[in-house]
Amino acid sequence: MSKHSRTIYLLAAAYVLCLALWGAYRYTGMRRRVRTLRQMVPSLPPCPRTMVAKVAGYHTTRTVAPKETLASILADSGFSPQEQRAIIQRLSAYMDPRRIKAGSRYHVGFRRDLPCSFELQLDPLRWVKIRKKRDNTFSDRLLEAQVHTDRRLIWGRIETSLYQALEDQREKGALAVELSEIFAFDIDFFSDIRKGDLFVLVVDKQYVKDTFIGYGRIQGAAIAQKGAVFKAYFFPCAQEKLAGYYNEKGQSMEKDFLKAPLNYKRISSHFSLRRFHPVLKRYMAHRGVDYAAPRGTPVVALGDGKVVKAGWNGGLGKYIEIKHNSVYSTCYGHLCGFAPHIRRGRRVKKGELIAYVGSTGLSTGPHLDFRVKKNKTYINPLRIKPKRKVDLTGDLLAEYMQHSKRIRLLVDTHLHWR
Repeated sequence: MSKHSRTIYLLAAAYVLCLALWGAYRYTGMRRRVRTLRQMVPSLPPCPRTMVAKVAGYHTTRTVAPKETLASILADSGFSPQEQRAIIQRLSAYMDPRRIKAGSRYHVGFRRDLPCSFELQLDPLRWVKIRKKRDNTFSDRLLEAQVHTDRRLIWGRIETSLYQALEDQREKGALAVELSEIFAFDIDFFSDIRKGDLFVLVVDKQYVKDTFIGYGRIQGAAIAQKGAVFKAYFFPCAQEKLAGYYNEKGQSMEKDFLKAPLNYKRISSHFSLRRFHPVLKRYMAHRGVDYAAPRGTPVVALGDGKVVKAGWNGGLGKYIEIKHNSVYSTCYGHLCGFAPHIRRGRRVKKGELIAYVGSTGLSTGPHLDFRVKKNKTYINPLRIKPKRKVDLTGDLLAEYMQHSKRIRLLVDTHLHWR
């Protein structure tokens, strides 16, 4: 072995020896520290294998499934038959236990893995809590959520429909239904609405904490069309019969007749003294308006009145005639059926369901043959000019103007931006 190789070998051996001595030192120091810690910390008894941590209480949240019953929910939650009967008896004070709504939420509380409470959602704002007491009887309590209201202004242009325009604003289509009811006496939302029409509304949105639960009342609204602007504002009059929607002049938005008796797709035939009959194949007078609509479409009374005819009427098939006053009567033909309560002599309210669109009698397809008599003479239904229900005057008009002042300013400001 050369002198150089021997030097390298000795250096490597010295390095390994140093590592061994350092390791021995660290191990000895660690054992000394562990011994010290054992002296400082008292010994603990060993944990038995059978020991289980018990939770004081917890609850589960679930949703009522379609066709699920209250009894099956309670049984699946672990309540005994006796407890089920007691809970159902308590709930019957708040609801019909046989008609539990699919989609409703419920909580089941547990203590030591045994069910001890049951909470059921009645609606978005109310819950019923049934709790088991120490003596194994049950108590019940109604829990009502705190609702806060946020007044919002919503506006936009209609491209296809009012429903879609509201959806584009991230609002619910239910507002379209509310607006159609407010302006039902001035605007036919199935034929009068055009692309480019502007809508503005002020509505109260309701929240529980930060969760939106629905709309309150529409406080003010406007529909701007080419050549016409319709406005309505709610007036909470102390005289209950006068509470409702009025225009900017204090005139009631409600009139004696609706704009149309149904939601239709199109007018398939107009009022005419000489029209070619598609079944009889000859020219004859058509004393009404034909509204094309799918079979089964609901038909409502155009105004308050008394049913004077309800039955078969020759070529008009199943037919209803309503006398509204000493001047006007309305007629509804080609129906497929009547509402259950409709019969001769029955009084009906404006907008009340009376029948369904059909194709009975001399008809080539489902539609409503709608006719209006004025002093027993048929007139064009599209030319009726309904009278307003009431106009505010004097102190009531001044009160209404003051109440609606801020809402009117908001609506008018956004109408002018169009």
